[in-house]
Amino acid sequence: MRTPFTPGSPRSLRSRVIYPGLVTAAVLIIGMGVVGVLTLQLRQQLIAATDSFVDEQRVADRIVRAVMRQLAVSSALPSSGSDLARQEFQDAGEILYEQVRRYLFRDLSAEERLQLEEIREEQQRLEVAAARASDLFSRGLVEEAEASRDAMIGHAFDFLGAMEAFLRLREAELEALQVRQTTTITILFGGVALLGLLLVFGPLYIGSLLNHRVARPIQQLAAASGRLEAGELSVRVPPGEDLEFRILSDGFNRMAEGLEKMTRDLEARNDELAHALQELRTTQDELIQAEKLGAMGRMAAGLAHELNNPLATVLGYSQLLAERLDREKEDSWGRELRRDFLGPIVQEAERAQHLVRNFLYFARKPDMKLGSIHLKEAFDVVTALRKYSFQQIGLELEVVIDPGLHVRAEPQMLQSVLLNLVTNAMDAMAPAGKGSLRVTAERADGWIRVTFQDSGPGLSDPDRVFEPFYTTKPPGQGTGLGLALTHRFMTLFGGHVTAENVPTGGGLFTLVFPEGLPPSAEVRDGEAGGFVAPVAQALQPGSPDATRTVLVVEDEAPLRRLQERALKGLNVHVLLADSAAEARRLLAAHQVDAIVCDVKMPGESGLSFFAWLRETNPDLAEHLVFVTGDAGHPDLQELMEKNPHQVLWKPFQMDEYRSRVLTVLGGIT
Repeated sequence: MRTPFTPGSPRSLRSRVIYPGLVTAAVLIIGMGVVGVLTLQLRQQLIAATDSFVDEQRVADRIVRAVMRQLAVSSALPSSGSDLARQEFQDAGEILYEQVRRYLFRDLSAEERLQLEEIREEQQRLEVAAARASDLFSRGLVEEAEASRDAMIGHAFDFLGAMEAFLRLREAELEALQVRQTTTITILFGGVALLGLLLVFGPLYIGSLLNHRVARPIQQLAAASGRLEAGELSVRVPPGEDLEFRILSDGFNRMAEGLEKMTRDLEARNDELAHALQELRTTQDELIQAEKLGAMGRMAAGLAHELNNPLATVLGYSQLLAERLDREKEDSWGRELRRDFLGPIVQEAERAQHLVRNFLYFARKPDMKLGSIHLKEAFDVVTALRKYSFQQIGLELEVVIDPGLHVRAEPQMLQSVLLNLVTNAMDAMAPAGKGSLRVTAERADGWIRVTFQDSGPGLSDPDRVFEPFYTTKPPGQGTGLGLALTHRFMTLFGGHVTAENVPTGGGLFTLVFPEGLPPSAEVRDGEAGGFVAPVAQALQPGSPDATRTVLVVEDEAPLRRLQERALKGLNVHVLLADSAAEARRLLAAHQVDAIVCDVKMPGESGLSFFAWLRETNPDLAEHLVFVTGDAGHPDLQELMEKNPHQVLWKPFQMDEYRSRVLTVLGGIT
């Protein structure tokens, strides 16, 4: 609250310092303005006078040169052609006239204008005498022409004398201008001296006043503030002599009184804010992670559709070739073909299939089945894939795994986890061209602990290595997804993964799996059978289902031919359509018992075709199965929840594909 101004109250600092300062500043500003204006005007006058003097000097020089040229021409009249000399004399006269005429546009006195008229008259006399001399020379009257030329020369000297008199008058005018400028400069020096005195003594007065009225109270206030900062909450400042400092001291004292209470309140609120800030950071990290995962999911949905079609073709034809070899009489060549060529193709195609599906785990909860996996066998696959690469670079890969250890995981995910960590260590040690990776495993209280220790440069930031898109590799050599997938897969297995640096050098990754039980022999035998036997026995020639017709709707030709070949093994009649429009035409012309349809196709999509089929032929719609890689489509998710047999993901196994077709045909399930 401001202290009211009453009789007997201290005077305002404004009346002591600010008002005199404002007056002094105003005087200085006005004085500097006047000095600046006068200086500018003086400068302009000097420039104008200098330019005028230089210009008049040039004009006078041109006039003299023109007269001298006419005299030279007149002296050559007897010997030169009269026409040529007359033209040259006339050109010099025009220059002379033009230069004399320039003086008419200047600010001249009456005396200067009279003198200028005399110059012009002398010029006319000169030209008349020259014209007479030229005419007499042309008629051969030499003596009279010589007399006229002598008269012309006399007029020329008279002209120069008149010109000299005119220039003396102009010089006197310039001297008068110089006197006026000297007077103005003297006045300016006097004004500048006065302003200098004001600049010297004004600040001295104001400085003395500010030191007594401002500096001392501020020093007292600063000292009190320092004591208050040190924790002395009882500090107070004396009342100021001026009104402003009286108000300031009262405010400071009231602030000191309330500071202790505010300090206690702030400490309590600071604790609350720290807790809230930590929660906010956690929420922000979760939101950023969710946004990254959402973006990854959207990208994976499109990527899966583009990659799943060629993968389905490669995997399908590989399995058809395997079936063909089963039907042929097996010899050494067939065994070699299956072992050395067909086996790796099928294995790598299936691995690529699962790697593509791994991208989708960022966007949706995977529908996976965990089982007990032999850990050493899983490592044998990874070692076979990377051992040659380690040797080529000059690195060592040592895997020490007890054959009796089993972990609970999903096979393809487990291989991705192991392959990611082995490849990561290889990339870290590759620049040095030397190093080793040692992998060990041990059992501990129902858990399997697997360690990957390398002799590389170590991890630059162990706390961030599992973040999606975080990578320290050069651009083009890493996506930042490998370790993020590793962390996610280990969480899905019910275990966890950690990363740290070893004090002796290198990085250390630790995987902790739930321990799995060794699968029984009966379970392995049952898994080996699959759908091969029932599918091979279904729909043989002569069976009631042999006359069934299946319509395949697929826009990509390789996949259409693959499905046609796969369905011929079921002994059914196959119709092929490359679009929904072609499928409608075939439905109008043929009796169809089941439909196998893609989802994403040019023009009308498979889902739109399915909706049309539900309206026009609901019974046949129940016998449709979607074969697609668009795993994230919400309509497909809903259909799969209600009728899981009507959705099959690409790439697919041949046995699984035939089983779905048999299911919608009403055959075996």
